[in-house]
Amino acid sequence: MVAEPGAILTAALPTRRFLDPLGTLLVLLVAGLALRVLVAGLILPLSGFYTDITAFSGWAIRLADVGPAEFYAPGYFADYPPAYLYVLWPLGEVSRFLEPLLGASPIRGLVKVPGIAADLGVAWLIYIIAARFFGDRPPIRWLGSGARIGLIGAAVYLFNPGTVFNSAVWGQMDSVGLVVILAGLYALGRGWTEAAGLAAVVAVLIKFQFAWLIPIVAVVHSPTPSTVSIAASSNGDAKNALAAWERWCSLKRILAAGTPSRVWMRCLIQTLSPSQVIIAS
Repeated sequence: MVAEPGAILTAALPTRRFLDPLGTLLVLLVAGLALRVLVAGLILPLSGFYTDITAFSGWAIRLADVGPAEFYAPGYFADYPPAYLYVLWPLGEVSRFLEPLLGASPIRGLVKVPGIAADLGVAWLIYIIAARFFGDRPPIRWLGSGARIGLIGAAVYLFNPGTVFNSAVWGQMDSVGLVVILAGLYALGRGWTEAAGLAAVVAVLIKFQFAWLIPIVAVVHSPTPSTVSIAASSNGDAKNALAAWERWCSLKRILAAGTPSRVWMRCLIQTLSPSQVIIAS
């Protein structure tokens, strides 16, 4: 029996997928960026939430004129902490450079750039977090691997009309703080205490509303009343009890794929208990 040429060609072709997860993520990021540039630059070039766009533009130009050392001054309105101002500063410098060439200041368009760029960072971190902590055994098996969940999450974020409108139309900078928050949570999950603490501080310095990351870092990496109670009441066995507690309720154990819901509940009860801890093997 002679095989058909088409069958031979099909058998000879590699069965590898056209794009691996990282290649797919790159395509999503490029498409998400193109969509935002299209909306912000061509479809709605003069859009923006007037109050914030005006404030960001004025702050950027003032930073280019007087520098950060003299930015805050009596009688000058500036209600943002200093970290985001360091993002606006180079935008003001670019605007001053381009203004003679363009015949007009491009600053109102430039202040949308940080939010648009940060949207890509958020999508990338969504993928990284899902791929890292879900792995090959996700809690919702029909969704596939952690990488697949990450790609779905990144796509949902990038092409959500709300996120596109927030950065490309309104010119908001919430995604800048979200990048730092997600990076801090990722560091927290990896056990990188110092990096998570640094991210929490930077988040507050970007916008005061992002301060909620600080208590999360403090709770996860500070001794709880329960652990103190163990150390005080266990006669000669406090060290072993504390070690068992840390193993049982470590963040990595909670975030691990396939962790039963009873483990989550038990860890929550133990963390909130002010007087005693029941450690089960």
